[in-house]
Amino acid sequence: MRIQAFQLAADSVAGTTQQSYKSAWKKWISFIDTYSNGPFTDKTLRQLSAHQLLEYLVMFVSYCAYDLQCNVRSIPSIMSAVRKGMLLRFVNCDVFDSDLLKAVKQGAARLPAPAHRIRLPCTLDMITHIVQQNTKPPSTTFQFMLATGISMGFYLCLRCSEYISKTIVPLEDPHQFLSSDVQFMLNDGSQTLIDSNLVQHHHWHQIKLVKFSLQHAKNIRRAYGVPIWFSARTPAGQDVPFVRLLYHWSQHSPRHRADPFLSYRTANGLTCLLYADIKKAIKASATIFGLDETWFDTHSVRMSAPTIARATNASPTVIQHMGRWQTLPAAMKYQQQSTRLNDSVLTMVSDPTLFTAEDVRLTQLLASRTSSTPIIRRF
Repeated sequence: MRIQAFQLAADSVAGTTQQSYKSAWKKWISFIDTYSNGPFTDKTLRQLSAHQLLEYLVMFVSYCAYDLQCNVRSIPSIMSAVRKGMLLRFVNCDVFDSDLLKAVKQGAARLPAPAHRIRLPCTLDMITHIVQQNTKPPSTTFQFMLATGISMGFYLCLRCSEYISKTIVPLEDPHQFLSSDVQFMLNDGSQTLIDSNLVQHHHWHQIKLVKFSLQHAKNIRRAYGVPIWFSARTPAGQDVPFVRLLYHWSQHSPRHRADPFLSYRTANGLTCLLYADIKKAIKASATIFGLDETWFDTHSVRMSAPTIARATNASPTVIQHMGRWQTLPAAMKYQQQSTRLNDSVLTMVSDPTLFTAEDVRLTQLLASRTSSTPIIRRF
């Protein structure tokens, strides 16, 4: 019965909130395992006295603020998530109402907040530079992988976890594309899809399109994949450079079907494209273009395409679809303004015919249901 109640409560919370709860709970368990005679279990937590639990929670606030160097403004939400986690595990949470714990949380909230984080999108020139520098002869397999990863992140508007690894050995349940998630369709009318690790048996002229199956994105329910595909040639018959780059990478990178798409095998084992590799390339590119490297990180690649699309006056729903954002406010956070966007707004508001004196008068008049005489709006 308790397990059912736990699962029901967990499922009732939005996916993004669940991730936040899990992160806070991991911090709490890591702390209590380290500073007690852990490892701790749910049963152990329930057996703690109120005094012991209060002591641990007070120490945990300091641990978050100083040892983990969390943003102090996030500590109240971390504590709320820990309380929620304890309630789900049937731990008595009366100590959260303690005046001592409240005072400690308020004191932590008054600590200096960290400097405002500036995170800006890469320009197309920055992306192009990274690709060109890493694909010109004589480029190594690793450099070619880096160029392919940057291109994928840009054109598919990906979060870093969706295409690169944070660990040298990939996790068992990775978010990034596996070799079988990237497929090429043959241009013979059969609509046959070839996994990317097997495409070396086919020439470029045989390729019609590339298809990505996005399986584990943040806003995609588990087991509900999202297919994304791009044609290999334009309507005028010209090669699409992005698709050709993917094809060449697939041809020259030895991989197994279950290996990450952005990896390759040698006698020494599997080499994956890492978060640190992308971050280093982006910051180096920013410096070359005279920009402050601290303004950019891996998420700057994801912000590029929606920012450029906004500058072309693409509709908000199109941009929302590009990045698979569930809500428009979430999508807007990843779009920056541009000169072209602001110029188009300036042109729009400079047209005297769009809102006239007649419009002003009409907004002040309300239709009367009892008299033929219009009623003047009162404020």
